[in-house]
Amino acid sequence: MADANSNTAAQSTDHTFPHLADTDVLYSDMANAISAVNLDSLTSEEALDLASQCEESIAGLCHTLRFIGKSFVTFADSNVVEFSQETLCQVGHGIAAISSLIPVLHGLERKADACCLE
Repeated sequence: MADANSNTAAQSTDHTFPHLADTDVLYSDMANAISAVNLDSLTSEEALDLASQCEESIAGLCHTLRFIGKSFVTFADSNVVEFSQETLCQVGHGIAAISSLIPVLHGLERKADACCLE
């Protein structure tokens, strides 16, 4: 199982968080593993389709994050401040999964685009 900090830069010993500009937000262990996948056997059409699917998936994941964020703002505006432990756990796991999938899809899209150019 990946540790909780796999998508963030190494934390300093004084427990301060790095500035976003210093964080590689397009890194995850899964993205690193996907970079080794060989796409040479794909036809140009298959590579283009893969790149398109990745792009659509990234847009969908970003839309989901936006929805979650807007929902939380609405909850706060409506003074809904209590969530069950199960709800918080589900939201946390969902956001963590999205944070690892976006870099994977980004890397896969770039690889597929590169195959189209060859």
